[in-house]
Amino acid sequence: HRELELGQPRLVIGLGRDAAEALKSAYPEARQLGRPVSAPHANARAAAHPEREVFVDGQGRITYGELKDKVERCAAFLRSIGIARDDVVTIQLPNRIAFPIVFFSLELIGAIANKVNPDFRVRELDYILRYSGSRAFVCPSSFKDFDYLEMARGLRDTLPELEHVVVAGSVVEGEWNLERGIAE
Repeated sequence: HRELELGQPRLVIGLGRDAAEALKSAYPEARQLGRPVSAPHANARAAAHPEREVFVDGQGRITYGELKDKVERCAAFLRSIGIARDDVVTIQLPNRIAFPIVFFSLELIGAIANKVNPDFRVRELDYILRYSGSRAFVCPSSFKDFDYLEMARGLRDTLPELEHVVVAGSVVEGEWNLERGIAE
């Protein structure tokens, strides 16, 4: 891997067997203190201006205050299904409000957010999930006329370390639903 210094935090670029360890070691100070690395700005804004909008997408809007609440609820949900500090969770979500909620939630837990392009399919994802040792995969049920759920189920069947599929959007029998998990 190679590190690109961007002030604080560091960005780690690359894939390989040591990718998860590189990601885990990239933020040692934050992990020791139990504080998220990227979220402090959002938390400060939520305290100062909870009513201000932070994200808008084609499906809705969210304020800083709502974001903070949903991040905390999402972190509680992910913990309840077994996601813990240092677990790798692969996120394949389009550019929607759900993405920062999941990303900041994983940061709050201390888990590793492995972000992948929504255009990746089975071949790319099998390699990435296998090499990263992902315990969970977060994806939409469908997007751009593609059935992510079918792909995710197939990947889970072939990857023993992949324990959880969390679906954003439609509630699907037998799978964790992101929105329901945040709401409960």
